[in-house]
Parts: sequence; structure tokens; C-alpha cells
Amino acid sequence: MPEPSLPAALRPRHPVRFALVLAAAAIVVLAGCGRKLPPIQPGTYPPPAVRDLAFQVRGEEVVLSWTVPAGSPDKDSPAVGFKVLRSRQTEQEVAECQSCAPKFQAVGDVRPTEPVEPGGLQYVERLEPGYRYQYKVRSYSASNREGRDSNVVHITP
Repeated sequence: MPEPSLPAALRPRHPVRFALVLAAAAIVVLAGCGRKLPPIQPGTYPPPAVRDLAFQVRGEEVVLSWTVPAGSPDKDSPAVGFKVLRSRQTEQEVAECQSCAPKFQAVGDVRPTEPVEPGGLQYVERLEPGYRYQYKVRSYSASNREGRDSNVVHITP
């Protein structure tokens, strides 16, 4: 039985070149078919992270301070509050495991009032001697979506 063949007008003159062009076209078409996600509603992104956490030791207290981060209004959710996280370790715990990651616990919640005070926000806590402290701050939105951690500050009273 004879093989069906294409009419002469439709037969490629250079079959190898035709195969290469066809393969390249398939790659281009398939590469553009990535995973499509549903649209993201405004305000569903986490709020921007605090980048300027600083501290001051005043007697037996530490005063943490930071400014409210400005985000992109069309992308970032505004921060309505800030969780203050603390790690507290004795000198012995630090010496026993220097490569261990510190365990942070929420110790405070700061909600800015309008207008925000000059110099930003503050959190004050009493320090106990014999411990090493680390603090960081995490912003959150009205829908409780948390942003990334701020920089970490280390305090040894």
C-alpha cells in the first residue's frame, strides 16, 4: 500500500530545517504557558518590614524604637500593629550552645496612633541582669497578615 504523501506545494524543501523551526516554535509556545494564578486582591500582601529597629538602655530598662515603614499603597498592606519578639538566654545557655538559633517569643504589641509620634514608635521593657537579650519586631496588617522580621538587636545589660 503506498504511503500517503503531501501535495508538492505543502512538502517542506528542507525537512531538517523544517523540523528545527517546528521544535523551536513548540518551545516558545510551551515556555509561555506557565502556571497561572488567580489575581491577587489589593491588601492581601503582607505589610512592609521594619528596617530601623534600634535600642537604648536606660538604667534597668531597654527602650526599643523604630519608624513605621512606608510601603507601596497599591501593593503592600498597611501595618496596623507591631509584635515585639524577644529571646532571653542566660550566659550558661549561650555558652552551652553557641550555634543554636535563639527562640523568640512575643512579649509586646504596639499599635500606632494617628498621627505617629515624631521619632516613630517605642516599646519599653525592664531588663534582668544575667541574661542576654535579642529583640526583633514584626508588622502585621488588619487581616492579621504578618510581614517579615525586622533587624535583630542584641543587648547584654
